Amino acid sequence: IHHSRSAAVASAAAEMKVVLSSSLATGLEVFVSAPNSDPGSESILKVMAAYRKNPRVHLYKNYPRSIFTALLRHARCLVGNSSLGLHEAPFIGLPCVNVGDRQKGRLKGANIEFVPATARPTLAAIRKAAFDEAYRARVKRGRSPYGDGRMVARALRILKHLPPKAALLAKRITF
Repeated sequence: IHHSRSAAVASAAAEMKVVLSSSLATGLEVFVSAPNSDPGSESILKVMAAYRKNPRVHLYKNYPRSIFTALLRHARCLVGNSSLGLHEAPFIGLPCVNVGDRQKGRLKGANIEFVPATARPTLAAIRKAAFDEAYRARVKRGRSPYGDGRMVARALRILKHLPPKAALLAKRITF
């Protein structure tokens, strides 16, 4: 999943070519999601279309949630620059190769490797993420810097134990 950057629209197509050619060089099946609609997305879509005839490239715009989450659970790695690699991927132990600068400087888990948008480091990082079993095991045991994924349960527990609404809304004169 690779998106354009507003500050670097001109490089969007070249980055996408690096993502696709490096991913294909591993021999893996490659599932490619449509980019966001930011400036530069048209050039990414053109690059995707150029790879359409490759039998190992599977292009999609949107999958239903159940199919998308199953795809992520069975993926060897996530390649591109989506915030999915930072936020959701750590919870399922999915290694992520972040190509280019789009997410640089953000809080990240041990599942993320940042690489420049050039072929050699991108391919090396994908091979590590997809095939280095020791690395994959470390990522699987890793933690997300954004929490443990149990915030909803904690919030519900807090809400259930709040005083009744009337007590919360009662006004008291404090002078």
